[in-house]
Amino acid sequence: MRTLAAAALLILASSPALATRDLGTMPFSGVMTVEWIASEPSDGDVETVRYRIVGSVDGDTGDGREALLSGFDLRCVGTMELGGGLIQSDEASCRVTDRYGEGMWLDLASGQDTWSWHTLKARFGDGTGPYATVRGEGELTRAMLIPPGSTAPMGVFHGFIRWSRE
Repeated sequence: MRTLAAAALLILASSPALATRDLGTMPFSGVMTVEWIASEPSDGDVETVRYRIVGSVDGDTGDGREALLSGFDLRCVGTMELGGGLIQSDEASCRVTDRYGEGMWLDLASGQDTWSWHTLKARFGDGTGPYATVRGEGELTRAMLIPPGSTAPMGVFHGFIRWSRE
């Protein structure tokens, strides 16, 4: 099924008559584990932490159709400021790839929000292979199931991405 989705993207990408095309809005969800790399105290009770995320993208849109980037691996590196029981800021650069290494870059960003349930701005681009001309943006809700003080907090994410092709 994933091969069929990639073939459809290649066909769309080869059509010169379609300069920019809306591919629609689709659900985007998955699971992730945070691996803490380093921590530095900042002003007041704020702590700056560097982290890696390891995870995967779910495959179903909820209506039986396969989601774009379904089954792909998710790998991120980022910096988060924690303080006052809240995430003060969070920025990560991610790579979402299939088993062949083809995929897209994903930038995530969040302002001040709660640890357990927060909103991330998501922007996809700079893809390779059949994803070279695909772009996407939207919002994801990340629910962290394990507190930030643990060794490897885990969470789930879900949202909707507006996809287009240039």
